[in-house]
Amino acid sequence: MPDTELELAAQRVRQLEAEAMEMHDRAQRFNKEGKFAEAQAAYAAMHKLEDEASALAAKVGCVACVLGDDAAQKDAEPSLCNLDPNTLLPYQRLHRALPWRQQQEQQPVEHQPSAALLQSRAVAAAVGSSLADAAAMGVHWVYDLATMEQYEAERRVAAGEQHHEASSSGATSNLHSSGRGHPYTYGCEFMEPPRSPFYAYASGRNSPYGEQTLVLLRSLAESGGLDCGHYADTFEATFGLTSGFDGYRDVSTKGFLRNYARAMPPPLSGANDAQANAIARLAPLVAAFALGDQASGASEGGAENEQPMGLLKCVELATRVTQNTDAAVAWACAGARVLELVLAGWRAEAAVREVVADLRSPQGQLVPYCSGPLAAELADHLAKAHELRGVSVPEATAVLGRNCHMPNALQTPLQVVMHVEHLVEQQRQSQGQEAPAADGGVGAGTATPGAQLPAEAYVWGVRLAVREGGCCASRAAYVGACLGAMVAGAGTQDAAGAGAGALPADWLAKYTSGSQVKVWAEAIMAARSD
Repeated sequence: MPDTELELAAQRVRQLEAEAMEMHDRAQRFNKEGKFAEAQAAYAAMHKLEDEASALAAKVGCVACVLGDDAAQKDAEPSLCNLDPNTLLPYQRLHRALPWRQQQEQQPVEHQPSAALLQSRAVAAAVGSSLADAAAMGVHWVYDLATMEQYEAERRVAAGEQHHEASSSGATSNLHSSGRGHPYTYGCEFMEPPRSPFYAYASGRNSPYGEQTLVLLRSLAESGGLDCGHYADTFEATFGLTSGFDGYRDVSTKGFLRNYARAMPPPLSGANDAQANAIARLAPLVAAFALGDQASGASEGGAENEQPMGLLKCVELATRVTQNTDAAVAWACAGARVLELVLAGWRAEAAVREVVADLRSPQGQLVPYCSGPLAAELADHLAKAHELRGVSVPEATAVLGRNCHMPNALQTPLQVVMHVEHLVEQQRQSQGQEAPAADGGVGAGTATPGAQLPAEAYVWGVRLAVREGGCCASRAAYVGACLGAMVAGAGTQDAAGAGAGALPADWLAKYTSGSQVKVWAEAIMAARSD
């Protein structure tokens, strides 16, 4: 291709990418306005633009290099021609899964969770996240709440429910004050046949978000930690155009494939995207690195004095493989930190308060990953979710949003988790029960009994997340991770004692990848014990 033709093609790639982003924004606006047919048409147009950009980009290579951009333009568009080689180094070595820390932060000895309990929670978080995503897949991206009402009515009849009334007990009577029923006896999980308007998957399969999470989980399990090269190769082998993949490729997946086909290594492989993917796939990373002992961990392929990477750094690295934006990293790290504290035994509302305080502190743990105006913005958004914890999920979701974008892609699932925690507290109070003093039940420097939730709380939370429609799969995935950890130990342990016993057995029976997810999660736990 002559230079002039190559330059024209490079300019066209940029134009197509910009048009695709604009079409995506337009589709989201249509959804918010209730124009669902127009939204679906806009999404179809967006994918056509994305596919054309990918085909052309494979011929062009590095757009910035071809166009000879000035320094300012090159800085705004990361590329091999302007990248500091040292930036690539963390992406080129294995970061081993970390052994558990012996002493957890801000917890007295008598409240220290055992390694076995932490392992149980970590496995339950990983399995619970993927299970919840699969449960939501059948109504994923259904934005029309009237349609969701119809689906729920089908389930209500199937469950033998003749009325909308909730249970007469104190907590349940206010569980869903909008009159749309309650999540105790029926929900829209594992809809058969699936009704997603954007893809046709068999019931029991993960959503596109869940499928991407499984790739990360598999890579962590096979590598014994985070190897970004292995992760990127596995991602391309799973979703690439020659992979035989028969499912839905979203914006960040197509952006990654477009960059990877141009020989752009991580982090340049990542798409210019900061959507819900960054939140939906956190459970495997938390399972591998949360509460890890960096002092006794070891990295492979580097100098002996290289410091092993902790959770937040590994979240940044993994995020940038497929979503190379500061915003995606900031949101992912905030979500990972909340989940890490929940894994340690903190109540969800205390964990959110702690992360808000961290974001507002110049010395916070999140400063390297989220600082300045972005940190203040995230803190305010998470504080809003915390403020709404006592409000019904439908009311809160109407305020926060139900799409794939930030801030609601983290706000809304956090509100669901905190609201379920609130419901359990109400139920215990109405029945005159005291909250159990679970191991590791300390938050924000103050004892927080009640972090351990009953097994049924997982079902309540996932059903509440799913029934609000929209991007319910990513929402349910994060809810499932948090509540999976919070109910671990509440049910009968399985033969390996790995903690998935508190998750609903009938749901696991419907989830086609459930056994494999558990195997991969347990492999990560084994790597943390080596």
